[in-house]
Amino acid sequence: MKSYRTVRDASGRRHVAFVHVVDSFPITVTGKIHKVEMRARALGLRAVAELRNA
Repeated sequence: MKSYRTVRDASGRRHVAFVHVVDSFPITVTGKIHKVEMRARALGLRAVAELRNA
């Protein structure tokens, strides 16, 4: 999962726009990381951040 977004600055260099650190990952019953749920959480956090900045 891509938990960050890269943006380009004025010189054309890429850098990370945001990073979200979690204590644990959502795990399926087979022990795999549930990426769909992580993406949904990330989208929710971005929406909240955009509302705060608006």
